[in-house]
Amino acid sequence: MIGSAAIVTIVDFNNFGNRLQNFALQEMVRRAGVAEVRTIVNSPQLHDAFGNGSYLRLKAERIGLWMTALQIARSLRRSSADAGELSRIENAVIPVRMFEGSLEQASSQFDAFIVGSDQVWNPLYRFASPVDFLSFAPPGRRIAYAASFGHASLPSWLRDTYASGLTGIDAISVREPEGALIVRELTGREVPVVLDPTLLAGPEMWHSLVPPKAGPAAGAGLVFGVGLSSQDQNVAEESTRARGLAVQHLPPGSGLSPLALVEGISAAAFVATNSFHAFAFAVMYRKPVLVLPREGMGGRFEAVLDVMGVDKTACRAGRPFLVEPCDWEELEARLEPARAASWHFLITALGAVQ
Repeated sequence: MIGSAAIVTIVDFNNFGNRLQNFALQEMVRRAGVAEVRTIVNSPQLHDAFGNGSYLRLKAERIGLWMTALQIARSLRRSSADAGELSRIENAVIPVRMFEGSLEQASSQFDAFIVGSDQVWNPLYRFASPVDFLSFAPPGRRIAYAASFGHASLPSWLRDTYASGLTGIDAISVREPEGALIVRELTGREVPVVLDPTLLAGPEMWHSLVPPKAGPAAGAGLVFGVGLSSQDQNVAEESTRARGLAVQHLPPGSGLSPLALVEGISAAAFVATNSFHAFAFAVMYRKPVLVLPREGMGGRFEAVLDVMGVDKTACRAGRPFLVEPCDWEELEARLEPARAASWHFLITALGAVQ
């Protein structure tokens, strides 16, 4: 088995789900037998934005060039120096170990390179950066785990860029079925849809960090939203009160440890959220959860609902839906084959590194 691996992903210290996801992937790679695992903070640079035109063109079409320039300026504030500062404030309870060297140094220091998960291939977020296709890493060592495009299709002018980038990756897995279709259309390759790292880790790992509360849940429902609209917030609060529960809020970016989200879900009697990761933790802690889908988020929910055997009609229509199975054991049992297949992909891909 290889001795070291580097992960290229989105790193957002203001996003609980992102931090938990980053930690979960590192932990799973370590449990696969890799002694040293580090995450590279990759902030797409100006040459990426202008080099393929993706960011400028998408933004200009939607909201005008003036906003494009403003957002690029904000994105570029995260320099390599910023990455070092981010690594110094990582949470001690769920440490995500960072690599602060250059990409050139990383290419010779690590045995394997993994891109994912999250929307690392979303051109609107990442400028179709060549780094997110592991272009800096030696061939034969490139893996994508649960990578997401964030869209069901790509702009025509980016298809060649993506086809070239995807072709250079040795083992590819994606988070949503739409991603698998994009890869097939661009490369002719059939690639698996795998579980998000938080679900791959499974209840056992999370319960060891945040034990489920013994006895009946407290008389409160947790409302957790990322950019939650006032309408969705009203629905969440009304649904919570309809169960005779008090409403508790956990604002994203509140300065708390990412595990505060897991702890809040563990202690709640009910969860209402538009966050995929809050939904995932509600399932793993066996809490009834009302999901309020955000635009463009349906694919990741639908993939897991399919696995769980839950009707996805409301999700597909963008309507709130409730997940409250009569038998949590059965729901968890349905997840196990997908977890095993996802784990098999990761183990096999790492084992094939040259």
